[in-house]
Amino acid sequence: MPIRKKNSKRKHGGFVENGKKFIRKRIESAFSVIKQLFPAHIHAVTHQGFELKVLLFVLAYGIEKAMF
Repeated sequence: MPIRKKNSKRKHGGFVENGKKFIRKRIESAFSVIKQLFPAHIHAVTHQGFELKVLLFVLAYGIEKAMF
């Protein structure tokens, strides 16, 4: 469910809106940390190589998060 604007005619309850904002903030914070781990440039020759490097960066974030 998307976060609705204040002037929306079909509003969700306050509890639902606060829950969505909380979840969105956690996701954006996690993505920001993952993005900081990436180098400025990812050199990959093939599409599969690029996907592998991105997957490994995300995996490294998960391992780091689990350790600390």
